[in-house]
Amino acid sequence: QIAVLHWLSGDRRAALATCRNVVRDAIAALDGAAGLSARTEAATAAHAAVLAQRLGDHAPARQLIARLDTAPQLAAMQPVSGFLQVLRAREALAAGKNTQALEGLLSLHGQHESFQLRVALMEAYATQGNADAALRQAQWLTSNRGWAYAEFGGCGWCGQSLNVADANLARLRRIELLDQLGRRVEARSELERFDGDWKTRALPDYLRTRREALLSTFN
Repeated sequence: QIAVLHWLSGDRRAALATCRNVVRDAIAALDGAAGLSARTEAATAAHAAVLAQRLGDHAPARQLIARLDTAPQLAAMQPVSGFLQVLRAREALAAGKNTQALEGLLSLHGQHESFQLRVALMEAYATQGNADAALRQAQWLTSNRGWAYAEFGGCGWCGQSLNVADANLARLRRIELLDQLGRRVEARSELERFDGDWKTRALPDYLRTRREALLSTFN
């Protein structure tokens, strides 16, 4: 969660450094771990690797995927299996293989309903140009904020801070998607509601920069 705090404050370099260290240490710990302990290490690493992917560094995810490929029993455990598919899907997205990414993510429906699965689905649909489907995922993320806090994630709520940040970002993403769909009146109304809930001068960096980018589309 320290990596997320660095990211939220705008310190991408520190966030990535922390993600890399978490993945490295977790992979090393897997050599002497088994059962639930191994699951915890793998799930912790997966959350860090997802954030690193989102910040543009895919090496931690690839290292973790390669390590889990050598441990099929661990890789088959939930939620490790689900997070592994999310990591693979994000790698596919980065390689321009959007259909492959979507197929992998959709195969998890009903099996691994994690917050990060929904975030990845939203991004995959948006990349595909399917704003309607992306909007439905954004709506799910904003409507299920409680799950952002409650999801155990196989690692003692280690993904809670990232999930909560994504629940907040989903509100702005929803406005962007409404605007893309030509539903500008709804988009402006949603932005007014957002500004009513979050005082502009008190916005954390990750919301402030996204909101400023959004405002530029209305001007």
